[in-house]
Amino acid sequence: MKKVLLSSAKIIFSIALVWYIVNKVDVKQVWVSFKSVNIFWLAVAYLVHLIDYPISTFRWKLLLDAQGIRLPYRRLLGSYFVGTFFTTFLPTGIGGDMIRAYDTIRWSKTAIKPIMVIFVERLSGLFVLMSIAASILLFSGVEVKETSFLIWICAVFFVLMALFLLVLLWAPLARISGRIFNLPGLNILKKWIKEMYEALYLYRHKTKYLGWVLLAATLLQIVVVLHYYLIGFALGIPVPLIVYFLIIPVISLLLTLPVTISGIGVRESAYVFFFSAYGVLNASALALAWLSFSFVILTAIIGAVVYTVRK
Repeated sequence: MKKVLLSSAKIIFSIALVWYIVNKVDVKQVWVSFKSVNIFWLAVAYLVHLIDYPISTFRWKLLLDAQGIRLPYRRLLGSYFVGTFFTTFLPTGIGGDMIRAYDTIRWSKTAIKPIMVIFVERLSGLFVLMSIAASILLFSGVEVKETSFLIWICAVFFVLMALFLLVLLWAPLARISGRIFNLPGLNILKKWIKEMYEALYLYRHKTKYLGWVLLAATLLQIVVVLHYYLIGFALGIPVPLIVYFLIIPVISLLLTLPVTISGIGVRESAYVFFFSAYGVLNASALALAWLSFSFVILTAIIGAVVYTVRK
């Protein structure tokens, strides 16, 4: 019952946000943007979008290998596509990461390590995204709109990252925090926390793997931003690539918030808010948001096919 209420709340919130944006934007102009889109560059943008998945799978496999979990690349790639299908089409708490975690637990016969791997994988991606945004804020000289908002998001994220790495890499602090679970009522969690920490702490001694993971994460985020830029280019949006490297990381971070179904509503609001600050018409920004989501839907359909044919 609780899950049903939560899913219903997300659906209602998604509808409310979309209704607000659609009433704010001239939908006829959105249709004009669709009709004028350059099909060739839109197709190139989708092909670039598909490159995300082999790179993401490579990063995932590296992190699993570092934990001693050896699984075929092809199987992991299929799991990634299936995860996209579940994330996109199911209005429940079952996300793509949960599906991938379930798959790796089922294949590897171990529970904690696959979950920690996906956690580190997501963290590395967000870290690289926000690093790119922070670098542009500090060193590019590009005119930044909504500066304080962007800086606060970057600052908060980096503080959280620093605290996490401090606990992960500084053993004395980890031992101190571990003593908390000796308190009455928390002993039942001690074994699980210990296994989680050991799985994470292992990466401290796997610098070669982490180097490749960060390299793959950097390449992935460049490809992600580039595919959004190509969609904008196909729509004739006159915004330079460097601005996408500033905007897309923040939008991506906002889309991780579990407040709507598949980011519907948040996506449209974020694109209109950020791109309008750079002189982009609201209709063009909304068209960009919907085209980018259509890419996700097409890829989710591939995931559905993989899900139906695999054992």
